[in-house]
Amino acid sequence: QQQQQQAERARAQADREAAVAAKVQAEKKAEIEQRRQAQQAAAPAASGGLPEWQFGNLTRAQADGHFEGKPDGTFLVRDRSEKPGEYILVLMFKGKATHHLIRKGPDGFFRLNNKSYGDFETLAELVERLRSPAPGWPVVLGEGIVNTANRSNGAPPPPPDNSVAEREEELQRKASEREATRRRQLEEKQRQEIEAAAAVERQRAEKAALAAQQQQQQQQQIHQQQHQHQQQQQQQ
Repeated sequence: QQQQQQAERARAQADREAAVAAKVQAEKKAEIEQRRQAQQAAAPAASGGLPEWQFGNLTRAQADGHFEGKPDGTFLVRDRSEKPGEYILVLMFKGKATHHLIRKGPDGFFRLNNKSYGDFETLAELVERLRSPAPGWPVVLGEGIVNTANRSNGAPPPPPDNSVAEREEELQRKASEREATRRRQLEEKQRQEIEAAAAVERQRAEKAALAAQQQQQQQQQIHQQQHQHQQQQQQQ
């Protein structure tokens, strides 16, 4: 019974680990889908080279002028003229335009106000992430202000680059295979332990039975000797 309880606890632990692995895979899949959507969001601007909501050297005052009467969540991204490679997210929040620094961190991924919201190599990926609730970020991005200079000239957008998603899916597949192998090995180990415990129990029972048999034989021999001794006394 004790061995059975140990096996049940081991199976429960394996199930918990499998649930955690499944959750990690689901989160990774969601991240892949998010990146794919970000790629598709950037695709319409491919002929112009920039997303529609991205502006070049736009001053703070010029940027603020685009937000008159706009609802919270409206946004655009402008270049930071004094620091090439850095950008400013201009966002309507609580009735006024607010400005937030975007630049890459030491890991090569974009950060917003020096805070990471994920591993994003492009502005489009970061913006797409902020279109859904993000812990620590106060407002979901809504409609982007369009820079008409970046609009597509009607040419069909190129297909999204699925290489990242394919690589991630391959990694997920290998991780699932490793998890399945690990679970099989764990189950095999549990089976061997149960069989070994059963074998030990059988040996113990066999020894106990043999000892009982030997004791019974000894008692029979003693009884026979006592009977013979009584007979001898009676004959004398």
